[in-house]
Amino acid sequence: MSQLSYIDLDKRIAYKDALERKEELMIQKYGYCDQELLETRHELKYDVSYALTIPKREGHKIDKLLGLYYHPTNTWQDRESIVTYCYNFFSKRYNDQTITDYSILPEIYEIRRAFDRVVNVGLRRTAELITGKSNRYFTHYAWGEGTSKVVPKDTKLQLEVHRIDLNLHGFSEPRGSEIAFFGRSLENVPTAEINESGIFDSALPTATMFLRTSYGGVTLTHNFNVDQVILMHLVYQLSV
Repeated sequence: MSQLSYIDLDKRIAYKDALERKEELMIQKYGYCDQELLETRHELKYDVSYALTIPKREGHKIDKLLGLYYHPTNTWQDRESIVTYCYNFFSKRYNDQTITDYSILPEIYEIRRAFDRVVNVGLRRTAELITGKSNRYFTHYAWGEGTSKVVPKDTKLQLEVHRIDLNLHGFSEPRGSEIAFFGRSLENVPTAEINESGIFDSALPTATMFLRTSYGGVTLTHNFNVDQVILMHLVYQLSV
């Protein structure tokens, strides 16, 4: 397969999922949805997220990865290649479990995938950034135990457990018209279930949220002093 095959696979699945939920989104936005509204073209911002746990002994590989990402000689192509490599690694592990080379990225205990959306306050902040009305960027990645369904009016996680500063333990990077977020929380976080994640503009409780994802299905558990939590989002922007 080509290098981008797993990204393309997830993108197709996420796009189909977003279109199938379009009627629901229109009802939430306008209060009704007729055939004409369904056929109207809209901009979509939809995302694919991976949440996984890795052995704490493998954390040094993430340290090296982040060191490589932030190397001062890197070009945007170098950073984009790192995003692509990470995403393909996680997606390949999720989709066919055939990975045998763990020399660069760590072994994975458990992994979950989910598709979801950018929430209303995140869309508003995006508009403010584009028009110069805000300079508050999305710099923090959080995960929690909440299991409620994601709705556009969400402004926070349901039961947040830990928030990651992406400038210290991750990164955010454009990949063409896509936006990638990567975060890692260490083993010293108390044992908790990983059922939801979100991206915020600060560590404050009042921070603006860009998106929220609920993983659903079988619970992913972080165990204190045993594993580290890795989160990755790829946000797609397109008109449909």
